[in-house]
Amino acid sequence: MIVGTTMLALLAFGADPQAAERHLATSRFTIPFRVQPEKKHSVREALLYLSLDRGKTWHLHSRLSANHEGFLFQATQDGPHWFTVGLLDHNMRQEPAHIPSAPVGQKVVIDTSKPEASLVVLRNNSDISIQWDFRDQNPNLASLRLECRTPEMPTNQWIPIQLQPGVSGSGSFPAPSTGAITVRFQASDYAGNFVSVVGESLAVPAPAPQPVAALPVSGSLLVGTSAYPPAPGTGPNPGSASGWDATIWTPSATTLPNHAHLPAISQVSTQRPPPPTAKLVNQRQVQLDYEVGKMGPSGVGAVEVWTTLDEGESWTLASTESFAQTGMALTANPTSPVRNKIPLNLQREGIPQGFTLVAKSRAGLGRPSPQKGELAQIRLEYDTTAPEATLFSPVPDPDQRDHLLLSWKASDKNLAINPITIEWANQLEGPWHKIGNRELANSGRVSWLVPPGTPPTVHLKLTVKDQAGNLGVAQTQQPILVDLTIPEVNILGLSDGK
Repeated sequence: MIVGTTMLALLAFGADPQAAERHLATSRFTIPFRVQPEKKHSVREALLYLSLDRGKTWHLHSRLSANHEGFLFQATQDGPHWFTVGLLDHNMRQEPAHIPSAPVGQKVVIDTSKPEASLVVLRNNSDISIQWDFRDQNPNLASLRLECRTPEMPTNQWIPIQLQPGVSGSGSFPAPSTGAITVRFQASDYAGNFVSVVGESLAVPAPAPQPVAALPVSGSLLVGTSAYPPAPGTGPNPGSASGWDATIWTPSATTLPNHAHLPAISQVSTQRPPPPTAKLVNQRQVQLDYEVGKMGPSGVGAVEVWTTLDEGESWTLASTESFAQTGMALTANPTSPVRNKIPLNLQREGIPQGFTLVAKSRAGLGRPSPQKGELAQIRLEYDTTAPEATLFSPVPDPDQRDHLLLSWKASDKNLAINPITIEWANQLEGPWHKIGNRELANSGRVSWLVPPGTPPTVHLKLTVKDQAGNLGVAQTQQPILVDLTIPEVNILGLSDGK
């Protein structure tokens, strides 16, 4: 007989009967279980029970031998899915004996439907009126985000509008520009399914625009400061609800409140953080080292590779690698970060390509996929073009005795910091000896003190390196005369004719 339930490890979401339901945007995931090694001999099977009505009724969904570590579950519908695992011994006794009264192992709500949203943006002279509607079975009102931008702003910069969360709402605010005002509404459900809609008002002829300052508002909106990092000395006010010093108001039917104390938008930087510098590589496929440091009892099930070719304006799922495919060992209670390598494929030469990794637990949980405007974790640029290298014939240095002037021309759009190496050799095959004790800057020439004992003729080689590791080489095929000795004649006297 199986003694107690200690043989069954806690599942990914715990075994708390009061635990809240977790929302998943995928219909395929793993439900982990673990039998203690010393008890496996007494376990015949693990049984997965499923309830689609939040615990009112249960039915046996699938069974596995105790050597497995989890059930691979494929849902056929959206909605609540509660799971409990039972263990069956060789005498056909089950623990727990009565599934309906046992603690629920996992409570999941599967939601694969994308939310819907609509946005209406209207201009009434100098005012902008907006109305939104957010539709979803499981709306996450805390995710609602409303932003606007003017034609003068870069396309990746937005001014946030604080709103009272609701599936629908409306309001108005003075237009900060006479041009067309673009408004963006974004939201997600509890499973992370995302929706984004954009509306635009018409431009109207107007006098020269006034400086953008505090904007009085009406309805359920408040125009706030930039969503991007503040300028030095303009950090958030920790005492305010949003973190920024802004005023929440109650609309009046006859008068507008005085918002003179609202901070001017220009006080806060609206610059988007710069993207990470692109690392240049000369291979179409590279291996990326990464580490997953925060895990639950189920460990890591898969890592998704998302990529962008337009600096985060759009994202594509490039690949998904499960840890089972990599052969990595998974523990039920990992105590140290998991490290691994994953291949990245670059699509176009000369165009920076961004990558972001998203880890998923074995239960299918993970952060949402990268959204529009999000910066990549790493940027790579594929470059296989070798630098151009030209080596000119050496000439004596008129300013330094026993020196040769070596001249060259090197060009590449991605030259290394010190890209030049010059070498000499007795023979075309080498061995080669470096001129100077380090790589040289691309100055175009260098003065070389010919060492004593150097042969009168040598071969010269110029190597130019770019940041991706590509090499351009210029080499003399015939030996070059480097003998700088100037003959001297001494008169010895007259000969006697013999």
